[in-house]
Amino acid sequence: MDKTIRTIRQEIGKDREGVIPTLTLVIDTNILADYAWDRDSGVIYLVEEIAPGHPEFLIVVPQICNVEFKLITKEEVNTWKNLQQETIRKIKGLE
Repeated sequence: MDKTIRTIRQEIGKDREGVIPTLTLVIDTNILADYAWDRDSGVIYLVEEIAPGHPEFLIVVPQICNVEFKLITKEEVNTWKNLQQETIRKIKGLE
C-alpha cells in the first residue's frame, strides 16, 4: 500500500503539477487484466470513454500490478500453448 501511495504522489507531481485530482482510480491486477483482455466492458468504458473526458480524473497503476499482470499473462499463454500441443497430439493419435 505504501508503494501505491508513493506512485499516486509521483503521478500527481509529474502529470498534474501537484494539483490533487478529484477522483483517483487505482487499477489493481484484476482490473488491468479486465481491460487488457477485453473481459469487462464497464472497465473499458471507464478507461477509454469516461476518464479521458474529465481532467479531474487520475488513473494510477502501481508497478507491482504491471509485474503481476505480465506474469499472469505469460502463464495464461503457456497454458493455452500446452493445451494446443496436447490437442494436436490427441488428434494425431486418432489418425
